[in-house]
Amino acid sequence: MSSTLESARSTRWHGFLGAGVVAALLSSAACALIWLVARALGASLLVPDPPPAGTPQPLPLPAVIASCVAPALLATLAFAALSRLTRRPLEVLLGVGLLLLLASLVLLWFLETDLPTKGVLALMHVLAFLLILGPLVGMVEPPAPA
Repeated sequence: MSSTLESARSTRWHGFLGAGVVAALLSSAACALIWLVARALGASLLVPDPPPAGTPQPLPLPAVIASCVAPALLATLAFAALSRLTRRPLEVLLGVGLLLLLASLVLLWFLETDLPTKGVLALMHVLAFLLILGPLVGMVEPPAPA
């Protein structure tokens, strides 16, 4: 019995790990593509360093990728913890994720940068949100029919 329980926990953990890796890869690739297209179309992508009103610096691609990988891993760990601690982990994860997305979008408008850059950053934030939570939501088993 103990080995069956350990096997189920291991399988569940591997599921979280796999979903987190997929989330990190998808969000990083999508945001990198947006960054490349925006640069090709002539967007400055100058962001203040330090935010919100420091000296404008070009947004480097590695920063875009790191800004996708870190939240994907944090969301995965949070979802794994919530799955063990709450009855409705998906609802909690989505609620917290939406609050963080809204906060990030509001804070973007306080950056001292041009409007196209703010638009590109907002698009990246929304896309990263969807592509990070998508694989995690996909892990949830649908409820059994009544």
